[in-house]
Amino acid sequence: MKKEPKIRWTAKEFVPDPGTGNEVGMGVTIHNLAELGFKHVLKRVGKTYGEDFHIPIERYLAMSEEDKRRACEKHAQKILATLAEEEKGMEQVEETARMISNEVVTGELAVSQVQEEKPLKIVDKESVQKIVTEAKKLVYESPDMQKVLILKELLTVAENYGLDEKWFSTAGYLLIEEVALKRWLLHYDRTEQDLKKKKYHELVEMLEQDFKKMGNPINARDISRFLGEREFRNRVLHEGYNPTPKEANETKEMAIGLLEFLR
Repeated sequence: MKKEPKIRWTAKEFVPDPGTGNEVGMGVTIHNLAELGFKHVLKRVGKTYGEDFHIPIERYLAMSEEDKRRACEKHAQKILATLAEEEKGMEQVEETARMISNEVVTGELAVSQVQEEKPLKIVDKESVQKIVTEAKKLVYESPDMQKVLILKELLTVAENYGLDEKWFSTAGYLLIEEVALKRWLLHYDRTEQDLKKKKYHELVEMLEQDFKKMGNPINARDISRFLGEREFRNRVLHEGYNPTPKEANETKEMAIGLLEFLR
């Protein structure tokens, strides 16, 4: 059986202007797009493709070389998934174009049959409108669309207070990880009273204590990764601070890391 080609990538570290940046940049480049089968993407980006991501300096300093390698590999997989979606879209466009081309080639026969056998039927506007209305009804009443509409409504309300989609996403992840943390602590013999009025960093400290009792201390790097910045959490959740795209993405990664850890 032929083996699937593995992604070949390299990463380069770079530090932003010390006067303005508090992050370490990592530039990840994929080198074997052709080998991986991205024939359409190759036409747009060339033989290699790279993207940057950033790590807060505090977290970076606590990371081992293996931690850094895993973070870069994770980003490489993320790039690959994005390119795969783009490749799929381009393939669909190509397939559609091929189908349209085939219809043009066979169109003469179809037109000939219509002219010889019966006159062309004109669909009235009301029938078309009815079909469109029914189609919209099916879409908008579907469970998946209802979820989307609820989120859209919430985002519209948030926008009335100057809060954008990055705030909406970041606040959601911050609250989900806090709920998940409390549920884990409750499951492992903590009580509602123990958790009452506890701040997020105190919950993380309780998590660390419980793991020590279980004989499985949490790595210091993980604790640093889960804690995040207290000031940032307060600004987002209580002061309506709109995060930058980088901050929103880092919060998402931090929250998902904690949720995966608690599974």
